[in-house]
Amino acid sequence: MFGRIFRRVQNVIATGEDVDEAVWTGTYQTVDTNGKQEAKKETGSHWYGTAKDPRRLKEGHLPGAKAMHPKVLAVQKDGVFYIGNKAHALDAYKKAGIDPAKPVIWYCNTGHLAAAPWFVQKYIIGMEDGKNRVYSGSMADYTRWPKRKLVKGDE
Repeated sequence: MFGRIFRRVQNVIATGEDVDEAVWTGTYQTVDTNGKQEAKKETGSHWYGTAKDPRRLKEGHLPGAKAMHPKVLAVQKDGVFYIGNKAHALDAYKKAGIDPAKPVIWYCNTGHLAAAPWFVQKYIIGMEDGKNRVYSGSMADYTRWPKRKLVKGDE
């Protein structure tokens, strides 16, 4: 039983080593779900490296990453947000430069924002496990290794 559960989780969760491989080889697209929003005076922007988050040892994003905040996958109707349909999701992917057919690792600061697009990719777009993964530790984990490089802005 536990072997089956472990294989299932292994196909959904990406590790720091999986992310390193994705950055080095390009076998997976990496998508920063913190988004690329403009820096705000109070909070800054992780994409541009101006935010300060105590869970991260350094700021920025993975080299080659795309950026898409999960809110673009939602549709507002009567003051309530709903997950959009497949056409809506594909349009959001296109705007962010994400190829819906290519394997992807979603990340954010700790993994919570990355779960929403993972859900859309699996249940709305229809990508199988193993090609659609969440980096559960995300940048809080990734930045703990000092030799891992991050970039800021559109570098």
